[in-house]
Amino acid sequence: MTDWPQQLAGAIGTAHDLSWWDVRSARASTYDVRRVQLRAAVAHRPHLVALASGLVDVRRREWDRAEARAHLVHCVQVLSQRGAVVLTTRLDARRPGPLTSTHSARLRSRMQELNGIYDELHERFGTIHLDCSGHPDPAGTEGPGTSPSAAILTGRFARELARRGLEIPAAPGG
Repeated sequence: MTDWPQQLAGAIGTAHDLSWWDVRSARASTYDVRRVQLRAAVAHRPHLVALASGLVDVRRREWDRAEARAHLVHCVQVLSQRGAVVLTTRLDARRPGPLTSTHSARLRSRMQELNGIYDELHERFGTIHLDCSGHPDPAGTEGPGTSPSAAILTGRFARELARRGLEIPAAPGG
């Protein structure tokens, strides 16, 4: 099963010369993204970057909003200065779902803080920023820490990119 960045890369690749490079790693914190993945991404000289980090941080006992914010701001600033368009999503922290734990209120609160950071990144750097709330996943798996289906997000990002001049004829979903 592919996720929305892979589907979007596939859709873009049908009409444009595309080099897709995935520098993600499972369980990467915002610190990991800043110290390891950012360096690898910048070396690739990307035009588009999907940035989806922070869930690992919010689930940790020692959540530090200021630290996560500093890492994410640094990443987007570096990528933006190098001409990359950064794609981000705002999670739906309101509904219970797969990431809900015995500390669900705390998790939701932290996710709202993380969303606030991504909102700030959008305002400061002009990221293409989609809100996942109110866009149910037909598979019914939505909830805190989840998002609409990959096809729906791919379609929504493709429309936003088309509004900015990048035509993507084969975009699925939404």
